[in-house]
Amino acid sequence: MSWGVSNTRWALVIGLVLTGTSATAFGQGSPAKTTAGTTAAAKPSGTLVALVDIGHVFKNHPRVKQQVEGMKQDLGDYEKEVVANRQDLVKQREKMVKFAVGSP
Repeated sequence: MSWGVSNTRWALVIGLVLTGTSATAFGQGSPAKTTAGTTAAAKPSGTLVALVDIGHVFKNHPRVKQQVEGMKQDLGDYEKEVVANRQDLVKQREKMVKFAVGSP
């Protein structure tokens, strides 16, 4: 299944909701009461939600770019090795075909 940026955003928001990250977890629940029973300071009520575009971060972060380039280089090296092995096997097959039955 391929996840697009939109699906990733929804997964992040749903994950935050399911893990119990709510206004009270951020200290935004009911305001703190003083000893006299009055509220200390009026804090805005509601839930704080941060939305991070992970796709943008991965595309533009220097360390991620460096790792991707390293993986591309490794893949290119591996492809060269596979081609060389294939050519060696073809040569060995051609030699094998030239042998006559019963020859040493």
